[in-house]
Amino acid sequence: MWRDMKYDSTLKETFSSIFLNTDYINTMTNQEKAAIGYVSTFIGNECWWDGEANEDRSNLDCKIITALGLGYQCSEKHLGYLRKWFSGDKEVLSELQKSNCPTIPYTATSQNTFDKIVIDTKGDSISVYYEVDGTNVREQESWEWSETAYFIATTDNLKLIQKVKSDVDQEKFEITDE
Repeated sequence: MWRDMKYDSTLKETFSSIFLNTDYINTMTNQEKAAIGYVSTFIGNECWWDGEANEDRSNLDCKIITALGLGYQCSEKHLGYLRKWFSGDKEVLSELQKSNCPTIPYTATSQNTFDKIVIDTKGDSISVYYEVDGTNVREQESWEWSETAYFIATTDNLKLIQKVKSDVDQEKFEITDE
């Protein structure tokens, strides 16, 4: 996954957009999908409502979660898949409670989003490196960091071993009328 500029012919504007290597996604193991799905659960990835937002916010379509075939963000299909693969990891299972699952569309005032995701699998070890940036428009703040999540995979389970996060670089910005 990477971020680049994409032209929207309907809006006649160019926007920063997430691009996915769908050929690679189609060849991923279930353990790799669970690792990417876990990371993508907590960082925005071009999420938008399928139609109007449901009262229970159950129809948020997120680009990476959808590409992995996991359904809507925070749906039982999404969280159930991750709970199955992380069934032996109490800390991850605690994080995967419905109440912890964010349903934040890409137009939210404050949000994080991916700039890049790289997965590396060697034997039973899976690492997911990702770069994130975020903004809070109301507070006129932005930030960025990178992180690597390390997993151990078995034939029917995945365990998060460690996360290594860089320092968070924060800065203020001004919104001007042009």
